[in-house]
Order: sequence, then structure tokens, then C-alpha cells
Amino acid sequence: SGLGLDLLSARVTRRELEDNVLSERTQKNIANRLLSHGAVILPKIHSKSRCKLLAELVHEMIMDPWFEFGNIHHAFMRKDYPLPLTGPFLDILRDTLSLLRPVFE
Repeated sequence: SGLGLDLLSARVTRRELEDNVLSERTQKNIANRLLSHGAVILPKIHSKSRCKLLAELVHEMIMDPWFEFGNIHHAFMRKDYPLPLTGPFLDILRDTLSLLRPVFE
């Protein structure tokens, strides 16, 4: 933990995760961090095993010499690694957005 991490973090309770419903207080905390800092960190909203699986998949793609990253060596073409939003990547994005939907409404 550090000051930056603490400033950006918003805690989501186990109950909120189980119910997939954020309390008004948690929604406000998340919204305030997004408005103040443009980012929010939500520790532990996904299981370690799920995060580990995604990390391993990303690592495999990055290490694959045949994976097409595009022309990122050109500054005007620079983008972060364009990993596909399919399978477990899309699943975790959907789950996250489902939980956060009220924050953005």
C-alpha cells in the first residue's frame, strides 16, 4: 500500500460482490475517485485464481513471436497491446461493468 494506492482505492464489500450490487456509499466513493483522479482501483473484486489465469494468458500472447501487435514502434501508431476481448477477457470485463453500471448511470 502507498499514498497513491490509498487515494485511488475504493473498497467493495464481500456482500456487495456476492449480491453484485454496490451500496450508495460505495458508488459515491468510486465516482468521487473517478471524478477527482480519473481512475479508481477496486482491490479484490475478482478472485486471485481468475486474475492469475488472465495474467498467464496475456503473458503467453506477449511472448508469442507470431502474435500481431501492429506497428507500435511508430509513435503515431503507438497503442497498448491490442489483446482480444474474447473468452475470459470479455467475461471479466462484463462482470466488472455489470457491478459498476450504477456508477456510470
